[in-house]
Amino acid sequence: MNNKAVCVAQSKATWWLFGDPHYSTFDGQPFSFMGTCSYILVNKTGKDPALLQFSIQTKNELRVNSKGSFLKSANIDLSGHRITILTGQRGTVEID
Repeated sequence: MNNKAVCVAQSKATWWLFGDPHYSTFDGQPFSFMGTCSYILVNKTGKDPALLQFSIQTKNELRVNSKGSFLKSANIDLSGHRITILTGQRGTVEID
């Protein structure tokens, strides 16, 4: 039996989005994107089978009486579960 210790590199990255919609990427680059569709922000490539399956998708909608858009919702799919965050429901998330 082989009981060798294995070191696994761990890292953390943060992204955020808010408002009409403003984003910050995992590498800290800020940008604003005024599109009015659904967008995949993060998706597992499948190259490393040890990683959990996950994706993050957002939906932007046109703001009423404006030329700009806003973030309507974000869906986080993780290991067969969906976490949904909706605009206007601060402090509330939907799971599955």
